[in-house]
Amino acid sequence: MLALCVSFASGWTCAVTADDAPEQVIELLIDSGRLAEARAQLSGELPTSSPSPEVRYLEAKILFKERKFRESLEILDSLVPLRGWPNLAAVDSQPVEGVVRRLRMKSLFLAAKNFVLLDRLDVAEPLLLAARQIAPEDHLLHFHLGLLYFSTSRFAAAESAFTNVVKLHPSFYKAHELLGLSHEELGKFELALSSYRTAIELGNLQNQRDGSPYLRLAKLLLARNQNRESLPVLEEAAGRLSDCAEAFFLLGKVLNSLARAAEAENALQRSVTCDGHYADPHYLLSRIYLAQGRNAEAAQQARIFQQLKAREPTNVAKPLAWEP
Repeated sequence: MLALCVSFASGWTCAVTADDAPEQVIELLIDSGRLAEARAQLSGELPTSSPSPEVRYLEAKILFKERKFRESLEILDSLVPLRGWPNLAAVDSQPVEGVVRRLRMKSLFLAAKNFVLLDRLDVAEPLLLAARQIAPEDHLLHFHLGLLYFSTSRFAAAESAFTNVVKLHPSFYKAHELLGLSHEELGKFELALSSYRTAIELGNLQNQRDGSPYLRLAKLLLARNQNRESLPVLEEAAGRLSDCAEAFFLLGKVLNSLARAAEAENALQRSVTCDGHYADPHYLLSRIYLAQGRNAEAAQQARIFQQLKAREPTNVAKPLAWEP
């Protein structure tokens, strides 16, 4: 359920300045989601008769952002051969300039992200590894490897990758959050709590409104039966994740456990409003109504719960969200 409520940005975020080269300006526009402007500049200000590799890369990146993954890969395959990677001994022996190596790394990285969103993690992984060997100092390569490892249940490898990210970029709050998630999967609960709290602290310093670190911290506190400690964390999570049914359900669950039934009912009704297909709040509402002698309402909520449970898909959503 959490995967439906949480997303994150994992790209570069920079401001466009007058001193930037045209290619840099266009890439910054792409990274900020201003695709129409990026396309206009790409077609209007740069030569198109014989486009450079840098221009071709930018075309591929726009296509990726537009979710045209196969078209993006066709261009990238003309820049770097996507079959047979990694062939790094040959790459590292070539006396190429740093800018060329950087473009090669970025092309491999972008190809990997295309393959991830085509659900071909088996192809994406060697491309990410090849890109990382070219630029081991790039924290985003380690971050995306961590995502891939976590999504394929290789939690120790994910923990190692996210640890590398926070060493290279200590203020990357999302990496601390996902490091905490990896710790949690490995049963390292104290480390997980610490990582979630670090993510929250860094996110607040950066004026982020992301509620997912709060929700992850609250869920771990609840799993450790620390209901009272989880309440202010859940209240903050629900305030930030205003359309997340799970956040309001858990808030209602904790409020009910603390004998605050009226507030619990409000939170559970908000959960239902967020996602009418989410069964769990209906069950808890039925229990609250039954305890209050509201038998007809309790029976109605129990029926809705049973109907929704019967329709729930058997496939479990991936725990991390991948986005262009």
